[in-house]
Amino acid sequence: MTKTTNNRLFMFTTKKINALILDTFPIVVESISNELKKKENIGDIYYENSMHKAVDTIKNNNIGFVILDIKQDKFNGLDLIKRIRKNDYNGIILVMSSYGYELYSDSARKLGANGYISKKESIELINDAITNVLRGYILFKQSQPSKSGIDLSTREITVLNYLLRGYTNKQISEFLSLSSKTISTYKSRILDKYNVTSLIELVKINDALI
Repeated sequence: MTKTTNNRLFMFTTKKINALILDTFPIVVESISNELKKKENIGDIYYENSMHKAVDTIKNNNIGFVILDIKQDKFNGLDLIKRIRKNDYNGIILVMSSYGYELYSDSARKLGANGYISKKESIELINDAITNVLRGYILFKQSQPSKSGIDLSTREITVLNYLLRGYTNKQISEFLSLSSKTISTYKSRILDKYNVTSLIELVKINDALI
């Protein structure tokens, strides 16, 4: 665990910062809120469930800490990270995901997240992750040899995420503002890389990795 020296990322301060939670489950939001309320350097706590509202909340409420899941109802958490970092957001971003580490941790890191923790971890470990990223640490598990040996691009991972959630090519194209043909191309690449011929096979592989 090492402190970041990248000035794009939020540096530890004793000043109170506001927090934003993005998660599809109210019980998770409540649990995170209760933990954040115990932190001396956390001020107001906000909750949103859409990308547009999240971006507005970050912009208008001086949000210094964003904690989110990749899996959202109408958008992808990775897309939000990419968007706000592109807009020069310098706050802390912690991904607390219902997915495991294998598929998304590295992509979250590359897009500018400060840490990644699985919801399957104990509440004590999750609380430690929150505490430490707020102190300025970068928290990602040490890289392990990939179980699958698959190297997906960030866009392919985003498309894969939607496919695994049951969305059609047309729906994904609308989410990402791309053509259905482009999504079909990404889908074909993903299936080829995993050496499978159907989404059913891909779901089985994904379950094994997580």
